[in-house]
Amino acid sequence: MTEANRNTLNVRSNKTLIIAVTVVVLAIIFMYFRDRQQQHAFELRSLEKRVELLEEWGMPRQNVP
Repeated sequence: MTEANRNTLNVRSNKTLIIAVTVVVLAIIFMYFRDRQQQHAFELRSLEKRVELLEEWGMPRQNVP
């Protein structure tokens, strides 16, 4: 009886550990992709600001034959 209880507890703790590791890995993956998305949005905003500044200052014209 004691051996059966010990096996049951061991299986439950293994399942709990697997679930916990899975949740942590999914959270890390989610944060990674969210960070990439935010960085992409930041770079896009920065590029848009540069273009606006260039348009305000007037881009130097190149004489192309």
